[in-house]
Amino acid sequence: MACNGGSIIASVLEHLKLEDVQLLLENRGIPSIGEKEELTDRLQAVLSEEICEFEWEQGDVPGCHAEITGAGSSMFTHHNSVYVFGGMDDERAEQMSLCRWDLSKEEGFEHVHYRGVIPAKLSAGHYAAVYGNELWVFPMPRNHNMRRVYCLDLLRYRWVERMVIGDPPGDTHWRRNLDAVMDGKQLLAIGGQAMDKLYSFNFESRTWSMRHCKRLLPSWTFGHAVRRKRSIFAYGSVQGDFGTLEVRQLDLATLEWSRVDTKGAPPPFKTHSSAAVMADKWIIHGGRRAGKFNVTNHTSVFDFATLRWSPLMAEGCMPVAREWQAAIGLQDCMVVVGGRVDIPEFEPIPISSDTMCSAVEILWHRPPSDAQPPTGRAALMRSVQELYGSTHLADVSLVVCGRHMPAHRHVLAPHSPVFERMWQHPMSEAKTAQVCISDLDCDTVELLLRYCYGCLQELPSDHSQVIELFKAADKYDVLGLVQECVARFRQLTGADEIAPLLQVAAERHSEELRAVCVDITANCLPDVLVTNSFRELTAGQPELALNFVRETSIRLGCPTLSCPSDEGCASPDSASRPSTSCSGSTGKDVQLPAAQAPPTPPRACLQQPPQLHHHHQQLPQQPEQVEDQPDNVIPEEPRQRQRAELDFYHQHPPHQQQDHEDQQEQGERGVLHVDVPHRHDDAAASSSGEDSD
Repeated sequence: MACNGGSIIASVLEHLKLEDVQLLLENRGIPSIGEKEELTDRLQAVLSEEICEFEWEQGDVPGCHAEITGAGSSMFTHHNSVYVFGGMDDERAEQMSLCRWDLSKEEGFEHVHYRGVIPAKLSAGHYAAVYGNELWVFPMPRNHNMRRVYCLDLLRYRWVERMVIGDPPGDTHWRRNLDAVMDGKQLLAIGGQAMDKLYSFNFESRTWSMRHCKRLLPSWTFGHAVRRKRSIFAYGSVQGDFGTLEVRQLDLATLEWSRVDTKGAPPPFKTHSSAAVMADKWIIHGGRRAGKFNVTNHTSVFDFATLRWSPLMAEGCMPVAREWQAAIGLQDCMVVVGGRVDIPEFEPIPISSDTMCSAVEILWHRPPSDAQPPTGRAALMRSVQELYGSTHLADVSLVVCGRHMPAHRHVLAPHSPVFERMWQHPMSEAKTAQVCISDLDCDTVELLLRYCYGCLQELPSDHSQVIELFKAADKYDVLGLVQECVARFRQLTGADEIAPLLQVAAERHSEELRAVCVDITANCLPDVLVTNSFRELTAGQPELALNFVRETSIRLGCPTLSCPSDEGCASPDSASRPSTSCSGSTGKDVQLPAAQAPPTPPRACLQQPPQLHHHHQQLPQQPEQVEDQPDNVIPEEPRQRQRAELDFYHQHPPHQQQDHEDQQEQGERGVLHVDVPHRHDDAAASSSGEDSD
């Protein structure tokens, strides 16, 4: 179905609260006092005018049919008139009629009677262009004589047959996949699955020529093309009739193709749809999805200015569902004529005839109305934004690196309970009206203030700057900004940034940041383990790194490392023994060669993070001199065990642990039992067999 803007807006407004409706009205300078039903109707009218920049209008074609199926009719303009030429009628018979609509009159389309040699019926369709005062009609591929071109004098309406030089586009698959655009004195024809050729026809010399394109992209199903300045834009689908639309650009200077990085959700590909350009909008209308008999009236819009796809938001009558129609874009509207209408589900599929559409539909573009100044709470919000950085009514100053930043207590206090307590209690900040900040830089404090005043439009793109902003927001308990930073970390954090972010999460005791680290590391654990930042974290804070790897391993669904008994746990020195064995979940031990044996993890084996095995025997007591060490220094022996366990993970991350059979000799001392996930591919099975003894 077509996108009916009014009904969509109404369905959304039904779920809004009264205060939300009032705020939306106040933002637009509309009166906002009254009952919800009254205010909702008022807001719907305003939003429809604001959002729905198009409007459908429908009328009947007087006395003629401009139907189009298959290769169809062509549509063009000349001297303030719109013309429709060719096409098929209800009985699928070719017609060479011409209809004209004088835009200065209201009569609509009228038949044009012409003289001269009337062109023979083009059984395989045609494409046409206007050059000067002549209409040039070119046969599509698969016609019997493609070098025979017909020209119509649009002043006298007289046909003339002309011969051309050179080879026109003749590939069979170009019949469906061809579009022609004007470029000065040339007509450019583009199409095909590979888009590897560009045909050009010179109207002065009546000569066809062909050039090969460069940097070809994957083959696709071609839709339509249009020229914009010195480029040709084309849309189609790489997945054929079942995919979504993709936009490509051909540079006419270099003849190189490139893929356009579009925004928004691309619409599905539809066969036999129409395409027209209105200002900066490329409007794709109607057509039929692959494998379906029913056609659609859905309309999609591609904005050349923003490179964004969006559904058409329009008011007015619902457009007719049709395919093979013709459309042309004018200055402020798009005209749609002809085409085959939908096949009712209760009727048999016609074999020798089609039901054509005689309706003329016009899609008008409505420029947005001038915005009104906000009122009520919206005006209050704007006044607060205007106070940012102003000394007007400022009653507090933030001192950062010797710089005084004016602020307002009534603005900061609602965002930060920390600031609120400063000024509610007899603290030095309340007496001096100054807040000295020594652990943050000026840029970070500015971002914090911008958020509190509602002026922060975008967070920094540098990961370290977002970390500093998170520290500031967490320090002053600005919860909204904390959530914004966490969401930003999910966008910016990569393997190299995991270790610094994990340290901040531990420093600020933030479970949200730790969850971000775990979620991201679960997708790239091997890359994280080999980064320099994580190795430095392992050397400086092995317990933090170890617990994090444990938690990530469990998130990946990997069974944990475990020692079957106290006697089975080996010391770090046992890694130099001649052989070691890995025990899979099946219970059998597989001996590994000494050169490939991983270092044996310490007694603190992985179970549930961050706790150690409670059933293991107590670790040996440290020497007396350990008691004199500071509290934040980890004794040497536990530090060695943690490093040994982390070294094991560095060399054998969970995703690389191989599948082995059930263990058979659990009592053997020096045997490492590793529970690893099953791998079902043949490569893993063969590798396990080669490593086993």
